[in-house]
Amino acid sequence: MTVIATALKHMLAAGMPHEAIIAAVEEMEVGLVAAQPEKVRSKGALRTERYRERMRHKASQSVTCDDETSQRHATPLSPAPLLSPQTPQITPHPHT
Repeated sequence: MTVIATALKHMLAAGMPHEAIIAAVEEMEVGLVAAQPEKVRSKGALRTERYRERMRHKASQSVTCDDETSQRHATPLSPAPLLSPQTPQITPHPHT
């Protein structure tokens, strides 16, 4: 039996006037609606939210580590040259 049905049973047994019962039930319904979440979300929306949380968590993780083992296996990164010696320089043609 629901909370409202139980309350109605007790109100009727106590001999409450009909108007008072209706007013009490309306207040209970307002309270129940206020206690419910604002919006029911679909399974897809919840799944997308979990995925985005995982991606945010991965992005916030440090890419470096102070662990000695990882430092021993790390390879130094060297900057790539901007242009190789074989890359031709492109010069714009003047408009005549």
